Amino acid sequence: MNLSEPDLINYCKQNNAAAQRQLYQLYVQGILKLCLRYLNNQTDIEDITQHTFEKAFRKIGTFQYQGDGSLKAWLHRITINECLMHIRKSKTFQISFINEESWPEDQIEHPENELQTSNPLELKQVLECIRKLPDGYRTVLNLYVFDEMKHEAIAQILGISINTSKSQLSRARKLLKQLLNNAS
Repeated sequence: MNLSEPDLINYCKQNNAAAQRQLYQLYVQGILKLCLRYLNNQTDIEDITQHTFEKAFRKIGTFQYQGDGSLKAWLHRITINECLMHIRKSKTFQISFINEESWPEDQIEHPENELQTSNPLELKQVLECIRKLPDGYRTVLNLYVFDEMKHEAIAQILGISINTSKSQLSRARKLLKQLLNNAS
């Protein structure tokens, strides 16, 4: 069965097992890679991927197709939400509040230059370094850089202050720069 995206969605809405299998096969690798940005534990990554597809198949009836890419975007939003729920429930997730007020304001407001390194690295190396960041740093970095969220939204999602989100991003970038320099 090789269906177009609109047909695939319609068959999935009818609980067609072959269509669900095709949807899974089309998107599972991307979902796994997305989970890998947020989580370090392989079992958690596999569990969240499974939860994502379970939820998608349960909620596909509410999905409104809006053209190419809308299904992928919808699945990514479910995945990110599942990862964030897992992180919030996890006892390992910690935001560093150490001396937040003394963090240089210019680095909090303008951390863009912190990631510039003199050595070009492959994307794989960059992603490996991101995975080495503490959970709180990694989560804020992912939400800000990859998911293009504003600090206000990050703060609301994670239950932290806007300044904490800014300082976590700045610290994540500083640590990531060190990790990248050491990797090259």
